[in-house]
Amino acid sequence: MLHTHAVSDATLHGDPKALCAELASRGLEITTTKHRSHLIHYLNQDDNPHRVTEVPTTGWHEVGGERIFALPEQIVGTVKGEKVIVRGASANLPFERQGTLADWKAGVGSLVVGHARAVFEISAALAGPLLNSLGMEGGGFHLYGRSSMGKTTFVKAAASVWGRGASDPGFVRSWRSTANHLEAIAALHTDTILPLDELGVVDAKEAAPVVYSLTGGVGKGRANRDGCARRSLTWRVIILSTGEIRLADKLIEERRKPRVG
Repeated sequence: MLHTHAVSDATLHGDPKALCAELASRGLEITTTKHRSHLIHYLNQDDNPHRVTEVPTTGWHEVGGERIFALPEQIVGTVKGEKVIVRGASANLPFERQGTLADWKAGVGSLVVGHARAVFEISAALAGPLLNSLGMEGGGFHLYGRSSMGKTTFVKAAASVWGRGASDPGFVRSWRSTANHLEAIAALHTDTILPLDELGVVDAKEAAPVVYSLTGGVGKGRANRDGCARRSLTWRVIILSTGEIRLADKLIEERRKPRVG
C-alpha cells in the first residue's frame, strides 16, 4: 500500500531521530542503528523534478492559476505539472467515500424524505462548498432538546454526505475537546461541515472561546519559539451542533453573557 507524507525541507535538516520516528509511525521500516543518518542524506540528495504544493486546509484554493477543491484523499480539479496535497492529510481524517450517489439516494436520501429537520441538516452539508463562491462566511446551527429525539441521527445523516455517518469512528465529532484541538479540526473541514455532538460535555470554561472561535473562522494568535507571530489557522465551515441545552445555557454556566455577534 502506498503512503504519501509531506516532509518539509527544514525537517530534512533537523534531528534524524525525529524524522525517522515520524516516518516509522506511518509504517516505514527503519533500522534503529547509527545508520539512520544515511536516510536523511539520501532524501536530501534526491533530485526530484516533480512539484508538490501543500495547502493548509481542505476546500477551495487557487494553485497555479487554477481553482481546485482539496480533500485529504482527492483533489477535484488539476494543476498542470503539480501535485496538490492537504497539510495534515496523513492524519486519521474522517473523509470517506463508498458506493455511488444512487446508493446514497436509495439509502439515506430516501429515509429523510418528509423529515424537515433531517432535510435541513443534509442541505447544510451540501451547502458547504458554496460558501466561497457566494462570498459568505461560515456559521452554524444548533439542535437542542431532550434525549432520544433524533438530534444525533439527523447530524449523522448530514455527515454521510462527506464520510461515514457515525461518531466512533466517523465524521461526527464530539464537543469534548479543547479550543486548540477544535480549531485544528475546523481547518481540516473548511468548505464542508463540522458536526459536533452533545454540547453538554464541553467544559463551561471552554465553551465561550470555542463557540466564538469556530464561528469567527480565525484561530487564536500564537508565537513561534523565536517570539515571532505564527500564522493563525483559518477556516470557513458550517457547524452542525446538537445538545440537550442551548448554547446560551452553556455560556451562562460560566456566568458569561451571550453576545449578539
